[in-house]
Amino acid sequence: MSDELEEKALAFEAPDGAEIEGLLTVRDVAEFLHVHPATVRRLITRGEIPFLRIGRSVRLSRSDLELWMAAARRGRPLDDLRAAASP
Repeated sequence: MSDELEEKALAFEAPDGAEIEGLLTVRDVAEFLHVHPATVRRLITRGEIPFLRIGRSVRLSRSDLELWMAAARRGRPLDDLRAAASP
């Protein structure tokens, strides 16, 4: 994973001290992909990129984004890569 994306990921701490996966904003993802935020929102609306809705906010999981990018590079559906990555 690139340092730029990793630096932008938000780190959260669970009450027991366990780290919860980093989340990115639409703007963070747009900057990383060098596209306009409207492009990221369009991908979300079309269901082409995985996202989380937290209240009215949209966040993208760093690991889901990495899988999505890997799937795009290989021309494979995201679900195939998720299945391969599962234990």
